Amino acid sequence: MGRFRYLCSTALLVGCTIHSGDPSPFLGEGGTGGTPTACVDGALLDGECDAAPPCCVKGPTKPFEGLSWFAIGTPETVGDCPNSTTEGLTGYAGMKKLAKHTCGACSCSPAACTLPEGIHTNAAPCPGDGSIGVPLGPDPAAGWTGACSEEGALPANLPCFGESCAQSVSIPTANVAACEPKSAPAEPFPDPVWGRMARECVIDPLSGQECGENQVCMPKLPGFVLCLYVKAAQRACPREYPVREVFHTDVKDERGCTLCECSDPQGAQCTVFFQMYSDATCSEPAGAVVVTEQDDSCVDVVPGTALASFKASMLVDVPGSCAQSGGEPFGDVQPAEPLTLCCQGDPKPPG
Repeated sequence: MGRFRYLCSTALLVGCTIHSGDPSPFLGEGGTGGTPTACVDGALLDGECDAAPPCCVKGPTKPFEGLSWFAIGTPETVGDCPNSTTEGLTGYAGMKKLAKHTCGACSCSPAACTLPEGIHTNAAPCPGDGSIGVPLGPDPAAGWTGACSEEGALPANLPCFGESCAQSVSIPTANVAACEPKSAPAEPFPDPVWGRMARECVIDPLSGQECGENQVCMPKLPGFVLCLYVKAAQRACPREYPVREVFHTDVKDERGCTLCECSDPQGAQCTVFFQMYSDATCSEPAGAVVVTEQDDSCVDVVPGTALASFKASMLVDVPGSCAQSGGEPFGDVQPAEPLTLCCQGDPKPPG
């Protein structure tokens, strides 16, 4: 196996230096994995160690989850990790005040006039109260728009407990449809803007060979700072890593827009002319009646007459209107998922 040699620093952290593009001295030959090696007597040697390496530092202990190099600065100044490392955690701090988000304007569709629903015969003359009723005619809710139709026809002389089922016909008021709320497209909510950023550059695996208890051999990364980290809010830092900073790896975004709603319709004017025929082609009239959005009606028919087809038309069709409400912004965005770093120092990020 080949022999690697890296000069070691005698600074605060005495260890091996990794430059961008260098293979990791802890990844074995070629920097692609293998048996970890250790720094001995100012050089990183592949294989045996016969003295305690000077690059040993205190490793992570509870509650900390790991030890890594971090680039710390502004989002504009923190660059990529060197090729000899892999990117790990990324955290942000110092969220700046966001501009208030905007919502699409709310509006309401017109309250349209529609044909009456629930037309039925009575086994008694008008008003037919208390008598047996039989549904009659097409269903506007199923799409009937008033054209001649034999759907829902009643045959001649249909009996209802000894009485003719068709002695009168009751027609409810014309319907006024509810307004449909609409929301105009809105601009995307602004993304959070941060004043500080921390990016982890991972060297893996680390070796504790020839180091003391709870120590690891950590090569240097110029311009980076060595930090213990824990994905939680941690108040105290050990004396070996005294500089505490709290970043966040996520946000809690509770921004939104209130629901667009419409009031009850006002001002609609609807008049419907409903016609019945004794044949299937709307040729032989059997009765007709007019209803409005406020007034229903009842019309007597010759008992036992076939009611075989139907037509309806809108004589007055003035849609109503509704007052809109909603579409107001609410909520804000807050940092979430804290990441506590306890570091040896806070150098300028690598440039």
